[in-house]
Amino acid sequence: MMPRNESEAGACEQEVRVLVVDDSTDAANVLTAVLISANFSAQAAYDGLSAVEAASTFHPHVVLLDLDMPMMDGYATAQRMRQLELEDPPLLIAHTARSDVESVAATAHAGFDLHISKPYEVKYLVELLLRTLSVRLCGGQPLRLRRG
Repeated sequence: MMPRNESEAGACEQEVRVLVVDDSTDAANVLTAVLISANFSAQAAYDGLSAVEAASTFHPHVVLLDLDMPMMDGYATAQRMRQLELEDPPLLIAHTARSDVESVAATAHAGFDLHISKPYEVKYLVELLLRTLSVRLCGGQPLRLRRG
């Protein structure tokens, strides 16, 4: 993990890297732009293979991973990312239109850390990321995003 940088207000200031993986280039690009505007460092990948490559070079803290992609679906992509054995493995979030109980259970069984169903308000995603990462990166202190 990266060393903490604590400000005078008690917040932990971090650059947070998010990899958005979706075979819909428009959806991936829009979400990436929204995350950048919220001060995340974000990058898009449009298929499983390029996502695995990006995970090993971009070193994301979070991967938002669509499940329904051609060639290599989100489950196989998540498995390949876990096999990279990165020093700081990313938080894997299933980012999908599937919201049924079976799909949520399948993503948990496949090793995803979280499951969020589209559509949702972007504000919800940002709050979820900040809450989750404040524990993971900052020991529970408030997380303030810093651009890299």
